[in-house]
Amino acid sequence: MKVKLRYRVLAALLLLVGLDPLWQRPIQIHAKALLLLSQEFPQIPLKPLPRLTNPSVHEHLELESPHGKVVADLFLPTPRFGQERASAQPAVILAMGVRTQAKDRPLLLGFAETLSRLGYVVIWPRHETLDREEALPESPETFVAAFRHLQERNEVARDRISIVSFSVGASLGFVAAADARIADDVRALIFFGGYYDIFDYLVSIVTYGSAFNGQRITWYPDEEMIDYGFVYAIFECL
Repeated sequence: MKVKLRYRVLAALLLLVGLDPLWQRPIQIHAKALLLLSQEFPQIPLKPLPRLTNPSVHEHLELESPHGKVVADLFLPTPRFGQERASAQPAVILAMGVRTQAKDRPLLLGFAETLSRLGYVVIWPRHETLDREEALPESPETFVAAFRHLQERNEVARDRISIVSFSVGASLGFVAAADARIADDVRALIFFGGYYDIFDYLVSIVTYGSAFNGQRITWYPDEEMIDYGFVYAIFECL
């Protein structure tokens, strides 16, 4: 019974992909969110994305920035079923902000590959010192450099470049998105768990609250974060 159900779900997704030109945007958003969740969450046994899409083209880049050399992994979507590559695709910059240990890199690269299979040009930039796993601070200049590089690529829709940022990278991505050189061109900033002050952030986690204007505020996770509604919100922005 479980096997039959899996094939029915796969058949339904194949039908949606086959009707790609006819998709309404809400259907696209829901389908992409479901494919992302099924691919990235190990609790979900059915992973149809690799069967529905071709592997992305993976490039290694070196970029120049005011604070030094930036290295990056770039993923370009590959058309399905022999179709010609679209002239310009939306793009996503992954902003991490901290060094990524060797054992964790396959997870991040896999996530970038998943997003690319869903139709996005994806770049993961980091300062070369972080790439050598040195514990040094990242700079917003890294993400500004990545953004400006994407603006020069023919594969990228220049009005649809977004920053998806996590933790320390969320705060740095916010600063980069506000930079006058690119601020008017940033389509969206997806902000996960960023903070202004690391000490205040750690205290807020331990105490389940924070102080604002001399008042104590208790905070709880949003319900949408619990039921993965945030994934749908991402694709609404990109």
